[in-house]
Amino acid sequence: MISVYQGISKSHVQNRIVITMIFLAPLGWLIIRGWINAVVMTLSLLCFLFLVSNQKKIQLNKFDRIFLITCTLPILAVLITQTLANNWSLKAYDGPSRFLLGIPIYLYIRAQKIDSLKIIASAIPLTLIFCLISLQINADPTEFWGNRLATYFVDPLTFGNYSLLLGFVSLLLLAYKNESSHELIKKILKTLKLFGFLTGVYISLGSMSRSGWLAVPFLTAFSLWFLAKNSRNNFKYYLGLGFTSLILFFLVSTNDILIFRIQSIFTEIQSWLTHKQDYDSTSGGTRLSMWVLSFKLFLMSPIVGFGDFEYKGLLTTHPNLITSAGESARLAMLNGPHNEILANTLRYGLFGLIASTALFVIPAITALIAMRSLKNIAAVLVFCFITGLFICSIALEVFNLKYTSSFYAFLIPTLLAASINFLEKNE
Repeated sequence: MISVYQGISKSHVQNRIVITMIFLAPLGWLIIRGWINAVVMTLSLLCFLFLVSNQKKIQLNKFDRIFLITCTLPILAVLITQTLANNWSLKAYDGPSRFLLGIPIYLYIRAQKIDSLKIIASAIPLTLIFCLISLQINADPTEFWGNRLATYFVDPLTFGNYSLLLGFVSLLLLAYKNESSHELIKKILKTLKLFGFLTGVYISLGSMSRSGWLAVPFLTAFSLWFLAKNSRNNFKYYLGLGFTSLILFFLVSTNDILIFRIQSIFTEIQSWLTHKQDYDSTSGGTRLSMWVLSFKLFLMSPIVGFGDFEYKGLLTTHPNLITSAGESARLAMLNGPHNEILANTLRYGLFGLIASTALFVIPAITALIAMRSLKNIAAVLVFCFITGLFICSIALEVFNLKYTSSFYAFLIPTLLAASINFLEKNE
């Protein structure tokens, strides 16, 4: 008797499972609590088990080794500083350990040469569309935040920033050519990506998250440059660009609150620089004053840092800190400096600085090198997303929540592995 499953190998089944999990991972990320943590943990465990069962030797190049080391740096920073300070806390390992989940995912995609970009190309726009649907179903979080778009467990800052980044990822995915021979499917996918972009921008504007808007000039310039380089039909490209620009202009120009929020970015910075009355009580002024406090705190304990907010007492007793910022800024500082790299520098000193910086710099440089071929779309997406995320991190801690760390552990390894596979295939 001939088995109908004879032609299906174990490796094929494993790849199908991994592909399905990659597709599912981002879909409920910003709308279902615990979704990304559960899916990425499961995906990472499956990739580890499949790698062990296959016993396939993986040839690691220098890019692989450097990135894998980067994933271990956050947890090493905690271990080293706690050892030096002899101050132990298991809770401190929870967030940094999430980055380790990306290692088996990265290695499996590299070993099996999975085309993860093809899956991401439809999953990311769908993620944003599901976010939009969620906003229509449950408007309570938006009302709670004063009509700023949010979901029941994601605040407007995080929701707006990541939606904006994924929106531009969707826009760049227009350059990815789907292998389908059906013209209708190609048009549907292209429409999906455009709608994903517009949805991401809409959510960002509706969230009123100004920290994400800092990245807009870079994201826009990079996207225009890349799409122009990859456009075969300049007329269609400029027509689409003009139409999109009109929509964005309409969204901004017809919203007085939005215009005020944009203008306030410049007025708050100017007030802080000129030390006008209540200069550090505004949102922007408070952040700038907190960064000054962070630098001075770092100088007090540059090697081991302060752990989780053990500097709180200094904010009300140390003369140098009291004279460096007003009471409102020092009170806000009790919840951290609202800057990813500064926050980890205060927690884990020099080692935290190195670890948090590497999470941005290493993938960006690797992607930039891989972008010597602009057909390497995965590398383009990594460079755009991680650089945009770094700009957002200037005014927001982007990895301080477990679900944001888990998303990094999913998206960056998935795309970076695909970009290295592309490099090897086309050398």
